[in-house]
Amino acid sequence: MAKELLKVTGLETSDTAEVSESYSIINQSTSTSIISCIQKLIEAIIVDMDWAIKKLNIFTLVSQKSIHLSRNEEHVTGMEFENNLYSRAEALVKVLSCFVSMNLKEPQAEHLLRLTAKFYKHLAQMSRLRIASKGCKQLIPSLAFQKLVELTCKQLTVPLYNFVAEMQREQENATSKCTANKIKRENKCIPDLIYQIEDYEKYLIQLSKVSKINLLRHAKRSTSRDFKIIDSRKIISEEDEPNHKPANHASTTAENGSPESGDNEGNESENVLSPQSVSPLGEEESASDGENGGALPPAKRVRRDRVVLDSDDEA
Repeated sequence: MAKELLKVTGLETSDTAEVSESYSIINQSTSTSIISCIQKLIEAIIVDMDWAIKKLNIFTLVSQKSIHLSRNEEHVTGMEFENNLYSRAEALVKVLSCFVSMNLKEPQAEHLLRLTAKFYKHLAQMSRLRIASKGCKQLIPSLAFQKLVELTCKQLTVPLYNFVAEMQREQENATSKCTANKIKRENKCIPDLIYQIEDYEKYLIQLSKVSKINLLRHAKRSTSRDFKIIDSRKIISEEDEPNHKPANHASTTAENGSPESGDNEGNESENVLSPQSVSPLGEEESASDGENGGALPPAKRVRRDRVVLDSDDEA
């Protein structure tokens, strides 16, 4: 049904069909309701995966402790349970890959991002369970797990980045009043999604090192991960700030005195606080002025006294 929905609600409106050939119930008028129903089903499956991963953790501990017993009943049951979990995750990847290629409305697109973030969180947990703890033998990831990783990298991760980029392009062109609220919501779900993807890939890298299998060979490493949501109101305020700064500067100079006096005071404070900024020529001129009768500033006098004291101690 997800594939048929993609034919009706694709990103390219020129290639979309009015009614699905396989399911007549899927058409332009019913697509929104069907998408919402399937998203609720996906959410229920993700909740079940949370319980399944906790159960898989128990089987993993048993298999690591009794790895030499290949006929152990619990070990065999754990392998079957693990393969069933991977097959369920593969089906979920295929459904989500269809959704990220659809032209979804704002609430459905936001819901999809949240569901995908939870799914990648579970993928990271499954990958972490494949890494053996200290003192246990590292096992090679099963073919079912490798197939799941390959399918996720090819069909979901890269299209998902394109989906997020398309959402941001629509956001830049949007001029409705609801754009500000949408930006606030996306400021939370998009960074969380990117974090979960990176966390999943981090465990895949660790698993690749310990198992000597390149699990990320199908991943597109050149994908841009810099997603920044820009609020149009902030841009307007930043453009207005330079216009207000000269007025504020004029008012401060009027209160403190003339601009020249303020600059002179600033230069004197810089000379006192930063001795490195004073050139040797400037010090020689100031010293000659002091010998000719001009009094040195207090800070310079203290500095010269310190030099004399240091030289006396060394002597």
